[in-house]
Amino acid sequence: MMKRAIYFPHISLPQNLWFTRSLIYWDKVSSIVPSEFMYEPEKLGEYTQRLVQLNLVEPIFPAAHLYGADRFYEEFDGYITSRELKSLSPHKRWHRLHMEKLEAIGERLCSLGVAKPPTKQNRSWYSVHPDVSDAFMVYLTLVLGRTLDKGPASPITDKKKLLALISKDRPDFGLSQSDIRSVESRAVLLKGLLPVPRSNVSPEKIADFKFRYGTQMQAFRREVENAVSELSAIADVRDRASRSEHIVSGFREQIEDIERRMETWKWPKVDFSDVCSITALSVTGHKAYELSDERLGIVAGLGLLGAAYRAVTKERRATISEPLAYAAFANRRLGSR
Repeated sequence: MMKRAIYFPHISLPQNLWFTRSLIYWDKVSSIVPSEFMYEPEKLGEYTQRLVQLNLVEPIFPAAHLYGADRFYEEFDGYITSRELKSLSPHKRWHRLHMEKLEAIGERLCSLGVAKPPTKQNRSWYSVHPDVSDAFMVYLTLVLGRTLDKGPASPITDKKKLLALISKDRPDFGLSQSDIRSVESRAVLLKGLLPVPRSNVSPEKIADFKFRYGTQMQAFRREVENAVSELSAIADVRDRASRSEHIVSGFREQIEDIERRMETWKWPKVDFSDVCSITALSVTGHKAYELSDERLGIVAGLGLLGAAYRAVTKERRATISEPLAYAAFANRRLGSR
């Protein structure tokens, strides 16, 4: 099961509702960043820099990973030279791509007339034709997603034209049709299941939410990824859309049922997640979410902790453990209510 994602095409991350949804779904989201930004983190922008500081986002430095892709240059060169470059539409504004991302490909693109070399004012940046720049960022993201030491990562973007590019050029970029359907289906499910706050949620609030409900997040993602796997096997677009709608509808009913049960509870000032948070600070050598109910009961046996733990009945703990409870918690804590 995928646990990580790589955002593209930009270095600075979008401060919008779509990206908030991505942050609360994945264990970790990565952003492709030139290594020189390690020494000048302010270049990331305030929002992205804060996400990195809170460990919500992990920078990926291309130079540290591309050694694992033996044919990185050759494969993209073959792709780009097979295209009708003369038919590329003229653009007044070309995109900037850092030389660390392009490596030797930059010089090749210059020779083909679809890139311009760095200048004295922009010593580390190539200017690249937008169509070529888009194709390269898709390619780079897919390659990095397969070479990370901590396991594969799914490409994510809020740019629909780049998702379309993945689908259109699939044979060259190494994604199967099933992979493409997975990316598309996951986006549909998350849009239907996770909350859309009325305003942007602060990085601090997202970090706190993920800390409190990390265990539920993993169970929720397993449920969603099982559905994604099912949908990716449906080749017909209409059949897949119909099944997606049915799955989202069924999941929503379960989430609403969980929320109704939560509404009937007389929530204590310290709920189950708070017990875990407090216990995590007071139990040396253990993470609270790794403790069994029995051990947690022993640790929380005195005073406020004991009262809070006893307030969480067996029925409530069962509800909290349901795979879709994470979405219900997200609605309560981060949603528009």
